[in-house]
Amino acid sequence: MPTVEEALQIGWKQHQSGDVRGAEHVYRQVLEVAESNENAWCFLGMVCHDQARYDDAVEAYGRALKLRANFPVALSNLGNTYKQLGRLDEAIASCQRALEYNPDYSTAYNNLGVAYVANGDLDAAKVTFEKSLELMPDGVVAHSNLAAALVRQGDFEGGTARSEAALKIDPKYAEAHKNLAIVWLLMGDFERGWPEYEWRWKCPG
Repeated sequence: MPTVEEALQIGWKQHQSGDVRGAEHVYRQVLEVAESNENAWCFLGMVCHDQARYDDAVEAYGRALKLRANFPVALSNLGNTYKQLGRLDEAIASCQRALEYNPDYSTAYNNLGVAYVANGDLDAAKVTFEKSLELMPDGVVAHSNLAAALVRQGDFEGGTARSEAALKIDPKYAEAHKNLAIVWLLMGDFERGWPEYEWRWKCPG
């Protein structure tokens, strides 16, 4: 019989493979025997978020944080979920709390930047994405998010460079292809832009 942590890793592997329902089943089985395990609640929050069950995710992260208030992963992920719910002030505050506990948490900076973009604060988002990349230079998501923020500011050259940087890391990263397509289309390069824009169908949502 696997330990709690081994069971969580089994669930996480299923989660990463795209079997979110199977992963949720594992996480809930773990919680039946280890209700006070904050990691299990955090994993459950993640799998609920990935199924767009954002209220359930908030509840699960809340349970994790009741068990461990200084839990940067749960705080960062909660901020990401709050952003999806349009609760932007709470999203920003939750990510900032995560960074108070772990100032070197690249993902929390990225999630904070996404919340800033949604809140219309592109300057703050740019600084935050750059900080994420200082900590994790190969962060493909942060490169792509920074590219999108730069394009919104009219910096097409910077947006192109960051999109290309993302695609060097992961040539199949759809968001980066979409960002690059948007730049080309805005610049009138329809020959390259329209085919590249087809990558949007592979983007989440």
